[in-house]
Amino acid sequence: MRIAVGHLYPEYLNIYADRGNIAVLRRRAELRGHRLDVQAVGLGDALDPGVCDLLYVGGGQDREQALVASDLAAIAAATARSCREPVSSRTRPRPVRSA
Repeated sequence: MRIAVGHLYPEYLNIYADRGNIAVLRRRAELRGHRLDVQAVGLGDALDPGVCDLLYVGGGQDREQALVASDLAAIAAATARSCREPVSSRTRPRPVRSA
């Protein structure tokens, strides 16, 4: 099984060893016979929520949280719309690249 993860703002929100958390998640998935594909999503990057099985966001200082807040709100709105669509209408247009 392939698990697609969108890692939101890793360049800004990474004060609690979040890249390490992704590495552990990848290893645990591998131990169970799954493949974890992680796509880093930065400020202004397009994100098709239907492509990701999981969205991961790490912790950040107040300044960094403020920097990503409006972009995160836009992603949240798109994700909420995607969740209301029937699964059969979602597409996976391209594979997510491994980080």
